[in-house]
Amino acid sequence: MSRDAMAPTDEKRLQDLRTLLEVAQAMTGVRQLQPLLELIVASASRLVDADRTSLFLLEPDGSLWTRVAQDSSDIRLPPGFGIAGIVARTGETIAIPDAYEDPRFSRDVDQKTGFRTRSILCVPLVTPSGSVVGVIEAMNKKGNAAFDADDAEALRALGSHAALALETQRLLEGELRRERMESELELARKIQEGLRPRALPATPGLRLAAWQETAEKTGGDYYDVMEAPLGALDLLVCDVSGHGLASTVLMSAARAYLRALHLVEADPRRLIEKLNRLISPDIPDDAFATLVLCRIEPSGAACYVSAGHLPPLVYRARTRAFDRLEETDLVLGWSETTSYRAHAIEPLAPGDLVVLATDGLYEASSPEGLLWGVDAAKEAISAAAREGADGIIEALRAGAFGHAEKLFLEDDITLLVAEKVEARPA
Repeated sequence: MSRDAMAPTDEKRLQDLRTLLEVAQAMTGVRQLQPLLELIVASASRLVDADRTSLFLLEPDGSLWTRVAQDSSDIRLPPGFGIAGIVARTGETIAIPDAYEDPRFSRDVDQKTGFRTRSILCVPLVTPSGSVVGVIEAMNKKGNAAFDADDAEALRALGSHAALALETQRLLEGELRRERMESELELARKIQEGLRPRALPATPGLRLAAWQETAEKTGGDYYDVMEAPLGALDLLVCDVSGHGLASTVLMSAARAYLRALHLVEADPRRLIEKLNRLISPDIPDDAFATLVLCRIEPSGAACYVSAGHLPPLVYRARTRAFDRLEETDLVLGWSETTSYRAHAIEPLAPGDLVVLATDGLYEASSPEGLLWGVDAAKEAISAAAREGADGIIEALRAGAFGHAEKLFLEDDITLLVAEKVEARPA
């Protein structure tokens, strides 16, 4: 049959096929969601000769949201509302020659927009897996005609291409988000690793050991050992709430402030007060940081300052028991005017241990959801006390990971252990 001999219906179908092929090809080259949606809507109007077309995306709660609506502002529809809601729920095409004569049609949108809907053709956007991801609603076929079966077939075909393109676009966006998140976490890990002390200082009468395990969701743990006046050492661990790069950057700022303040402030209580005043403006309202600093002098005299952090675990070799240290003050960032106190620790004797840890240690969770807890950590310390600081680290690591029964924990774990030993004469 020659082109001139074609029936009008055949000519229309051929033109629709060309349009669909052009649109399908164009969709493959669009890599951003909004331009893709605009292309789909413009193509739908042209394909079925409609005055106006809207594209609704299905939200997780079942509601519909027009990401593109020609000559109209965004529209949000409750689950199952109107013709679009019915199509999204049933997955069936609906064609209506006179909207105001159909009881399923709601006039609310017309009343809000001033548009007069006459005829409607609404088709679902169905992915190859059978999931409805949205609907296309064409309104008012030009010439005051009704949408016919050919229009419905053409719009369904376009909807199939559109659903596939949208699913592909969402997968691409999800992959990009995943890659960005992995890149951010890797950067956070590198920052966190770079802020660890390169080496622990050697001091007469004290043996130190430290360990830090970064969780899959990198957090804001930090530890440090700084030389204090008269040969004393300040041992410190800090835990910034949250995960990711933001927490790591905040932790980095805390470290920088603390290092600078430590050069000019000898009193541990005033040191933490000044740190709190400096860092409070940097901490968001929904975040906080906890910190504990323990100062140990060569003689064994010691004290600690706690900003919302669990006090040090102090194990006594002679009695095989732990000190009852419970005093703590407000977390960093709660108030710029918070006052902090220095709490005395009974002098350390050879064999005594001081353990500073972040809550990731105690909150290691079993497959059943049970936390490891402080008491279990104390039992591990008591059992390994004769093995010294390094033995304590290994015992706590084994205990936490054994309890969790997995290779990666939900939160960072930071451990800093000081063992009092006999000071060798010079």
